[in-house]
Amino acid sequence: MYILVRNRLKVKASVFFIIISLAGCSAGPDFVKPKPPQTDQYNAGSDSIQNINGENIYQDFEKGAHPIAHWWELFGSQELNNAVVHGLDKNFAVKAAQANLKSAQENYIGGSGIFYPQANANISLSRENFMSNTGSAKSPFSLNTASISVGYNLDIAGGAHRTVEALGAQVDQQDAIRLGTYLMLTGHIVNTLIGLAELQDQTDLTEKLIALLNEQSAISEKQYLAGTIPYAGVLAINAQAESFKASLAVLKGQQDQKEHLLATLEGESPQQFTTPKIQLEKITLPQKLPISLPSELVHHRPDILEAEAQLHIASANVGIATAALYPGITLNANFGQGSESVQNILDSKNKLWGIGLNLTAPLLNGGALRAHQKAALANYDESLANYQQTVINAFSQVADSIRALQHDAERSQALNRGLKIAQESLMISQANYQSGTINYLQMLIADIQYHQAMLSNSNARAQALQDTTALFLSLGGGWDAPPH
Repeated sequence: MYILVRNRLKVKASVFFIIISLAGCSAGPDFVKPKPPQTDQYNAGSDSIQNINGENIYQDFEKGAHPIAHWWELFGSQELNNAVVHGLDKNFAVKAAQANLKSAQENYIGGSGIFYPQANANISLSRENFMSNTGSAKSPFSLNTASISVGYNLDIAGGAHRTVEALGAQVDQQDAIRLGTYLMLTGHIVNTLIGLAELQDQTDLTEKLIALLNEQSAISEKQYLAGTIPYAGVLAINAQAESFKASLAVLKGQQDQKEHLLATLEGESPQQFTTPKIQLEKITLPQKLPISLPSELVHHRPDILEAEAQLHIASANVGIATAALYPGITLNANFGQGSESVQNILDSKNKLWGIGLNLTAPLLNGGALRAHQKAALANYDESLANYQQTVINAFSQVADSIRALQHDAERSQALNRGLKIAQESLMISQANYQSGTINYLQMLIADIQYHQAMLSNSNARAQALQDTTALFLSLGGGWDAPPH
């Protein structure tokens, strides 16, 4: 008899330890991060090493260097720095991203509680009555209980582990979205301020051009009245002046729009916002451009991290759907006291207890569980394709930015040569006018050409600054550097 009981205990113990050993084994594939690309460049052939623009400013591409945390500081503008810091502190999209991350973190903490026993206290006070076997009614009686119940999900198929894994991946996803929000906000603020500085510069130059054309028109009018030039010449000058006036109105309209956009980015309404005054010539073109390797970019750029986290979630969902195909076991126990009177509820004679095991297994579901598993696998394939496309798009943006800066330098060189020619022509015209070899109108024409060349150079300078910003953004900014 002793041997039989001992053998039964051994069998029960063996079953128990098998159950425990199976608990926590996760169904579905374990997530593995996609391998980084095996390349050290972004463009076909080779990437640029150094650019030099028309102002003899060198931009060196430092291959393999770690991105600079607060990259906007490289533009050397305190007004720009202040705007970025203020925007990161006040922008509501940033606040929303931070709140979403906090929510995901708390959901992960809450979901992780499933790995611990779940205990609940219960107090019940009731008045009951029932019929006897003979059909006669018994006297009503009271039943009062106080108990504690404990349950533990063994998670044999690993569905709970995969669920918590998915919650953890959602934290990573929201963190990547937060970093992406920081990155886009800083980029928008910098580009908007550069655009505002360019518009102000172009507005000033256009107003000077209009003044020069008005002066030229007045002189031409006198020449026409004197019979020295045809009236068509006066009309041509007036038409050109009106054209510049129209472009001036467009510039001012664009300036208003950018001021309103900047206010929005700074977390304020346009009527309350004071636009910082910033001069284009005071914004320095960054000379050191760290270019992270593609193998590093995939581990730090926010949109790639977000796509990777989504892939992780899809992988965990495959495990969740797979676990649903298998049985689930829950251990439960309860202990308490019960009595017909509240006064005697704690009497040692009135103990209540129980221990048990619940087993649930899917039998018939019309193929729904298997279909859900196949759908989860298809979603994983979709997430993998989206991840791969995101990586390709990121590399393309970096390649575009590197080439854009190369062409910006070429354009700057040509425009700067043109500006020097126009400036030299103006100086000669001024000297000839003073010596009396040309009239004032001819000198004004040279002055107008010089200011038009300045307009083109202003646009080229702003474009180089914005393309530099685009490069920093395409590289993921300062990666996970916290804001000031």
